Amino acid sequence: MKKYIWYLLMAVLAGGAYGYYQYNRPVASLESANADVVLEAPALLKAFETNETTANTQYLDKVIEVSGQISRIEEDGEKKSIYLSTGNEMSSVICEMESASSTEGLAAGSKVVVKGKCTGYLMDVVLVQSVVKK
Repeated sequence: MKKYIWYLLMAVLAGGAYGYYQYNRPVASLESANADVVLEAPALLKAFETNETTANTQYLDKVIEVSGQISRIEEDGEKKSIYLSTGNEMSSVICEMESASSTEGLAAGSKVVVKGKCTGYLMDVVLVQSVVKK
């Protein structure tokens, strides 16, 4: 009986260690990931404005390479975000940058290509883990 309890305890400890490792594992960078979809910022926003349900199935949780003109760049401590102009003053495509990603050399009005994972649409389309494509 003690033998089975010992095996059960070892299995629980091994499972707990594996779970802890997976929970604390760093997120993989999208730098080398292939884009599932390539399009321009106004087209991405229009897809969500036209039919959000269809756009969710096409773009949600997928790696998207989006090109557009920078309307502004926000830096809040470690967090950096690039806002891409869409032709709609109320909405834009927000690219939340990876912490290691640099926005040096980028300014409002310049063209850029950004790759990120789409998390959806509220007033803006949001891409996370974004990296500037060189």
